[in-house]
Amino acid sequence: MRLFNNITSDAVSRSVKIVTGSNGANLYVSGDLGGGKLTSEVLMPDGETWIQTEVEEFISNPGLYVIESSSVIIRFRLSGSSNPNLTVWLMADGVENKRFVARGYSDPMDDDQEYEE
Repeated sequence: MRLFNNITSDAVSRSVKIVTGSNGANLYVSGDLGGGKLTSEVLMPDGETWIQTEVEEFISNPGLYVIESSSVIIRFRLSGSSNPNLTVWLMADGVENKRFVARGYSDPMDDDQEYEE
């Protein structure tokens, strides 16, 4: 699933669910992060609070990253960038689109909007 497609400014990706029992997920990061960092955040069970994960403190270079996790709703945030041109894919057997609205955060999941800027 493509999370970012040639983004050119700081952004937050759509949220996705990694399903329990999957063998982890591959995060493909390509292009230029523009000096910024890509972090992952998970949704707390309260359905409102996002926290940064410690799986990868942050990603500052293109490459393939493996995420090992149980069932979790996750999103990615590019911050501190200057003129990035970034594409990010998250691939695994146990990755699903996740539609929800948490307080203060809307995730429309339509084909025309793959991320928030």
